[in-house]
Amino acid sequence: MAGIRRRSLALALLVGFAFLAAAFAASADNDPPMADFTLNKTTASLGETLRFTDQSTDPDGTVEEWAWNFGDGGTSTAQNPTHAFMATGQFIVTLIVTDNDGTDSVQSASETIAVEVPTEVVLYSYPNPASTQATIAYVLPTGASSPVLRIFDLTGRLVRQVDLEAGQTTYAWDLTSNGGAALPNGLYFCVITAQNANGRAIKSQVFKLLIDR
Repeated sequence: MAGIRRRSLALALLVGFAFLAAAFAASADNDPPMADFTLNKTTASLGETLRFTDQSTDPDGTVEEWAWNFGDGGTSTAQNPTHAFMATGQFIVTLIVTDNDGTDSVQSASETIAVEVPTEVVLYSYPNPASTQATIAYVLPTGASSPVLRIFDLTGRLVRQVDLEAGQTTYAWDLTSNGGAALPNGLYFCVITAQNANGRAIKSQVFKLLIDR
């Protein structure tokens, strides 16, 4: 009986060693993924939203995870994220990817973004859709003044108008009209007008905001 037990133990050890060796060989044979991405521009205005497109590849599998670092404290795990820089300067954006075997890219992909003061009004809002409140974020060119926020409904009717502060960058909107009534669900169009340093009228692009309570 002792001999049988010894042979069984030896067989179990051999099977275990074979399994570990196979797992190690599979891991050793895995090629790491290669991180790569493109973006729509490398020079942007303060507050402008940039789009990042993943171009990473894996020679013997698939890319399953993405770790973006935008260099300004912002991060993302989306495959194709967007990001707006709220400070001027140069920022190095990096991407590290992980394949289906859990192996990270040996080198991160990187790109330097130059963020400048805008020459026109920049406007966006979050969250979008909004259910209880929307934060209207805006950036004015240097020397601009007298910003005014106007919000229109689908019929073109002005439903909200607010005199903003030139020294601020956000306005919290409670999704009500000028009269204080809660606005119904639907699509709304936001625009900010102002005067530049020379007194010329300037305005933002129209931002579409959806109210969905």
